[in-house]
Amino acid sequence: MMMITTIRLLLLSLCISASLCGPQPRGDAVLVSDKIADIKCLRKQYTMVFPRGYVSTGMVDPSYAYNVALLNKEKMNWWPYMQPCFRCGNPRAQAQALANASAALKLSAVNLVVDQSAGWSTTDLTLNQKFLLDLVSELKSNFGIVALMTSKYVYEQVVGKEWWMLGGHILYNQAPDGLETCKNYQRFGGWYEVTGKVFKNGLEVCGNTVDRMLWCKTVDSGAISA
Repeated sequence: MMMITTIRLLLLSLCISASLCGPQPRGDAVLVSDKIADIKCLRKQYTMVFPRGYVSTGMVDPSYAYNVALLNKEKMNWWPYMQPCFRCGNPRAQAQALANASAALKLSAVNLVVDQSAGWSTTDLTLNQKFLLDLVSELKSNFGIVALMTSKYVYEQVVGKEWWMLGGHILYNQAPDGLETCKNYQRFGGWYEVTGKVFKNGLEVCGNTVDRMLWCKTVDSGAISA
């Protein structure tokens, strides 16, 4: 996923449970990396939001508390996403920082974005692998469910093509090809199925720049259909 410099929210047009493990209906998605511009407008169109809780510069997002307060006031369903900082080190402390900022919220899930903004090692992928294992372990102990949002290209650059250790977690595939279908999903990272696909970036909705996501339905053979 590309570095997020404008408001991005992951919004789902249908209310869903935090487990997100089975086939899901279509929906629109956005990732919020700044203050929500018009919560009432979003509330009319969507039922779930994913605000950014942690920034790849190594701190809790300054807008996190503000956005959470708005979402709770509007009684919207939400859980946070995290952009980690590899170059900052200490992944468990980063996960704990987000957990501490969310302590009063009783959350059961978190979305981990694996993109190029973290500053991953390009010479020793085992360092990236260990960082992610420690990070996911700490997130899981604090939140329960950990979903990953990444692309085939970025993920294989970060951990290699043969590393499948996180393939048991939920995957949101970053594939902004503009195609509202999951049939072109290419397996990677041990994921034989994909829960959602971010297929279009940069739409203007309610004063925010948004990405659209649809839910994918898998069949027993592992083939993907929308």
